[in-house]
Amino acid sequence: MWQRRTVWGMSANQTVGGYYMKYRKIYGFLISLGKKLQDFAEHLGISKQQLSNKKNTDAFSADDLIMLADLTNTTLALVDKNGKIVLEFSKEDLSKK
Repeated sequence: MWQRRTVWGMSANQTVGGYYMKYRKIYGFLISLGKKLQDFAEHLGISKQQLSNKKNTDAFSADDLIMLADLTNTTLALVDKNGKIVLEFSKEDLSKK
């Protein structure tokens, strides 16, 4: 059974082993493409501080990931274990604000 553990200095959203895991993957992906966090923040229309707040609260939304895909000229998709795309997202799927 999975247990959520809290460690001194970590918020409830930052679990051992999963500490900033989404952020680390996003950051690594951007760096591998020669992009910066500032590029992502600007593409989202937010400040770098607001992006940092998303990291600290583990609050990356599906819209954020769709925008990440747009910035990096990739696609956000769910792929089955056989490699077949079963669901694909694009900018047309973004929430209307």
